[in-house]
Amino acid sequence: MKVLSQMAIDLKHDNTSKFSKRDVNESFRNKILEEVGVSLEDIKNPKVYRRNKVALFELVEEAVNVLIEEGIKNQFDSFVETSNIAFGNQKTFKVPDTATFAVATIADGTQNLRRQRLDAGNLTVTTSTKGIKVYEEYARFLAGDIDWENFINKLVTSYNNQIAVDIYTALYGAYDNLSAPYAVSGAFVASEMDALIDHVSAATNADCTIWGTKASLRKVTPAEISDAMKQARNEMGYYGVFNGTPMNAIKQAHTPGTNTFAIGSNFAMIIPNIGDRIIKLVYEGDAIIEETPVMTNQDMSMEYLFIKKYGVAVIAQGKYGIWRFA
Repeated sequence: MKVLSQMAIDLKHDNTSKFSKRDVNESFRNKILEEVGVSLEDIKNPKVYRRNKVALFELVEEAVNVLIEEGIKNQFDSFVETSNIAFGNQKTFKVPDTATFAVATIADGTQNLRRQRLDAGNLTVTTSTKGIKVYEEYARFLAGDIDWENFINKLVTSYNNQIAVDIYTALYGAYDNLSAPYAVSGAFVASEMDALIDHVSAATNADCTIWGTKASLRKVTPAEISDAMKQARNEMGYYGVFNGTPMNAIKQAHTPGTNTFAIGSNFAMIIPNIGDRIIKLVYEGDAIIEETPVMTNQDMSMEYLFIKKYGVAVIAQGKYGIWRFA
């Protein structure tokens, strides 16, 4: 499984420098068939396929699980904490209070002080089932034309896009729960961005990073711009650093089936670089693939249902900033 998972990751990221992608793709298919215990020609036989499809689906499920989780961690590791739980379980996080204690001036020989509590809350992440159903013509299946590597990559890309959208929807929606000075709206002003960053940093005792799409980050403009910064903006699409605070771009995506951007480009987030990340992403159970029997559909098409449960939540007590641009 480790070999298959790594091969799937290499194919996903086109990391096939030692061999051609065609060779690696063929090796990936052959490795799956080797684990199932049949040859490429044999699996085209409907009877052989029926006898071995459970093992085949288990391998594909495992590869998809690894790729989805690996892709999200690589993209959002700075502010998303990922957890895995078994089916039927729940994940509850303890949320520490980020406020500092007030220090009083008192007279010698007295301890008459107002008590302060180490306050903490709980956050339970609710998961829901996300599904994709695809189909293939039976004749193409018999001809061996199902490209399992392409099938896996499309599943992974689709789920990762949806998870990214859910993460940003949760963060964008959390704006209404933020109070001053952590929520700013209107046209960009460099001095106000400086203040917002300082507030988040002071509240968390941590350095910060500005996150957003490239279109969002292009609106974050330092007061003074050097030739080197202009070159960086030309190369990356945004300045990369705002008055000492690094900026990181989030990959944009389309809403499935449309040309509409899935992630809004009218806001930027100021995220503290701390261990307790403000977004909690919980996967419940493993990915599951189920097949609709070939004779069920009138057109004899092959159907595959892929489901995976996950949930996304934002720590309401967390200190971070959001700027909604006018």
